[in-house]
Amino acid sequence: MYYSPGKGPVLFEIRGIKCGLLICHEWRYPELYREYKKLGVELMFHSWYSGGLKREEYFSVGRDEGEVIIGSVRGYAANNDFWISGSNTSKRESCFPCFVVSPDGNIFNKSSRNRSSVSISKINFNWKFDDPSFFGRQRFIK
Repeated sequence: MYYSPGKGPVLFEIRGIKCGLLICHEWRYPELYREYKKLGVELMFHSWYSGGLKREEYFSVGRDEGEVIIGSVRGYAANNDFWISGSNTSKRESCFPCFVVSPDGNIFNKSSRNRSSVSISKINFNWKFDDPSFFGRQRFIK
């Protein structure tokens, strides 16, 4: 067996910052991100293998899929007020590059698609972002 499903969220801390993990297809379930928010996560690591497509596959479906994934993840960061680091394969043709999204939903850092690289992002967890959903979200977090 290569893997087995988990039974709950994966949490750990890096220098006092509470982190969570998601993998691949889990981007389709916003309730997973919300659960991590309830648990106090400040930084989500989400990894994909969305690549290895033929060139024509990338242009027929892969490019659009990549745009939907990045757009959804930007929304999840803003809706849950936390940072998300998204990693993907650099194998041709990858649907999207690695990226980091800030709690206001903006792309903070992005690599180049189809290129091996290391992306280093300096995240300041003391930055204050506009969070117009804060008070409404509190009803769902308790």
